[in-house]
Amino acid sequence: MTDDRDFSSYATARWAHLVRCLVALGVPLDPAHRSAAETLSRCHDDWGRRDEWIDLDVYVVRDLLDRWDRRRDAWWERPARESDTEALGEAGWPEVEAELDRMGVPERRALVLGEAVGLSAEQVREVLGQECGAADPALAEELVRVLELVPVDPPRLEAMIAASERRRRRVRGVSIAGGVALMAVAGVVAALVLGRPDPPGAERTGTFPSVRIVAYDNPSPVAWYAAGTLYLPNSLVSVRDVRAFGQWGDGAVYLDVRGNLVSVTGAGERALIATLGADSTFGVHPVADLVVWVDPEVGELVVYDVDAGERRLERPVEDDRSRILSVRATSALLTSGDGLFEVDLVDGSTEPVADERLPGELDRSGRFVLTREGGGAATARVRLYNTATGRPIPLDVPAPRSVTAARFGPDGSVILLIEPPSAPTAEVLRCTPPYDECRAVAFFRAGGARSLLAQ
Repeated sequence: MTDDRDFSSYATARWAHLVRCLVALGVPLDPAHRSAAETLSRCHDDWGRRDEWIDLDVYVVRDLLDRWDRRRDAWWERPARESDTEALGEAGWPEVEAELDRMGVPERRALVLGEAVGLSAEQVREVLGQECGAADPALAEELVRVLELVPVDPPRLEAMIAASERRRRRVRGVSIAGGVALMAVAGVVAALVLGRPDPPGAERTGTFPSVRIVAYDNPSPVAWYAAGTLYLPNSLVSVRDVRAFGQWGDGAVYLDVRGNLVSVTGAGERALIATLGADSTFGVHPVADLVVWVDPEVGELVVYDVDAGERRLERPVEDDRSRILSVRATSALLTSGDGLFEVDLVDGSTEPVADERLPGELDRSGRFVLTREGGGAATARVRLYNTATGRPIPLDVPAPRSVTAARFGPDGSVILLIEPPSAPTAEVLRCTPPYDECRAVAFFRAGGARSLLAQ
């Protein structure tokens, strides 16, 4: 698990550099993605021996170039996709490529490895086996600018690790041929048992199966969900049809489209908490391991201890329009047709409170508020305001982009899920105080249902 987490962290950090390195050497976008994925997957084969390598980056980049040299003609067996050609054209690549084509192979590689991959002069010398002169600073600056505009799909970490595991299994199969027959029988039995569809209603009995995970060192302080994957603090967890979720330790509690309220750990172990109505709302108290929900179909507020697997409090609610707004240290804030009221999570007592809500999310200090202005949820314009002055603070979100979700992180940073129009890749943008700079900290596959941030 630790090795996979370390590999996932490294692969995520180096992925875009490796893809853009190949593009800068003349490889079309699609095969550049496939080659970078193959190199990283092969690297995973011997990841346990990585401490024996003199320099991890040198080892990986050298393998990347060696594979390209061995298969150079293969890149051109299929013509480049029209969409890829257009994307490179929009980034301004053809003009830079013409300048690079005038350079000798060693000089071009030295420039690319230094500027696109970020290797030091000593590392470049280790990879190429020779010393190369300094490149034109203006060309180096233009190369960096253009490569940053080249679209890169998110790394398919799960596929890389799966391909590596298949190769390992083949090697083990050769070395222990005497056990092949037994393993085959066991595999068939497992496929028959595990592949059998769950009987109707199985998910309503608490018999949720564990789900596949991939170790992942999440660079975002807030978890998110996109395209069937929960991006948790230490792992990627494959779950479907998530409607809303909250963080719980290194895992999550989520509500799916069928009304199942489910806990999932960072190791992929799941448990059914309850089956709720379609209009139910819930909140998570991650410190106390509590989940609070209101189910209007049964007119009940429930406080549930996730760690103990039992209900601590059940209290009827008179108004079936009651909805949970937030879970606080010792209480839950609910809204109903009669206004706002606070419910004590220990004894269930209620108390009306003044409605001082702002049209957005307030940070923990109360100094800033995030709002959405204009358009639908998927195209809303996110604004950050200083509550003391009422003045907006511009966030550096390049246009045209769709902000599909936004919220404050625990450290006061603003976390945004950004999806460029018609692009296969979305990104997590993090804006740190004083909010004058935003940078992408993670990438993920776009498309499908709208992506979500943990509530």
